[in-house]
Amino acid sequence: MSQTTSVQEHYDRFLADHYTWSAGGFAAQVERARSCFEAMALIPASGQALDLGAGSGFQTAALQQGGFEVTAVDTCSKLLQELEQRCGRAGIQTKCDDLRNLAAFGTRPWDLICCMGDTLLLLDHADQARRFLEQTVDRLSPGGKLVLSFRDLTSTPAGERQWIAVRQEADRAFHCHLSFESERVRVEDLVLLRTTAPDRMDWSLQQSAYWKLRLSPDQVASWLQGPNRRLKRWPAAPGLALFLLEKY
Repeated sequence: MSQTTSVQEHYDRFLADHYTWSAGGFAAQVERARSCFEAMALIPASGQALDLGAGSGFQTAALQQGGFEVTAVDTCSKLLQELEQRCGRAGIQTKCDDLRNLAAFGTRPWDLICCMGDTLLLLDHADQARRFLEQTVDRLSPGGKLVLSFRDLTSTPAGERQWIAVRQEADRAFHCHLSFESERVRVEDLVLLRTTAPDRMDWSLQQSAYWKLRLSPDQVASWLQGPNRRLKRWPAAPGLALFLLEKY
């Protein structure tokens, strides 16, 4: 078992090198984001969008192609560099910063904010996640919308463990080991890489572990509800929660 590290260290030293590949590839994920945004009638459109936890740019690219000017925020400089290489700079501004520093990303209200993947679960505790969502909604313009998704990790009892085969190809395999506690999950990522030398073929193991929150969709929905807001939970893949909030 590997030593548990901070989220920042996990991404910088380990996950950034495998992030896009483990998710199924850049083009496939951009198409998935585009389909989601089109189903929500968010694109095509123009305006100012903020992508919190942008990673290598799945949502950013879909929004850019859909007509938005996008500010993409992530704490991992490697992933933002990949985003710039894949998406270019036209209509995109990147910021390597803590996503909670909302005031640092511009004083204007946003037409669209997205926080997708497991970004919300990477915060330190549930109350921090609640405050972050409240501050995020406050940054929306009248008529502005928030798209939020995260993995529902609450159905498995505390004390249980799970192994997940994330992706495997001839030269690389990505597996994930989950250890469930009452309020969080220890996530250990393991990557096997095949290396070929003149006289042999070997496999090397890379591994790193970090924590994710366990937040239920009902809990998060209760945080998002309030006056001058319209909240809808959208159909999503099994185990995934997807919300669209409109501020009016």
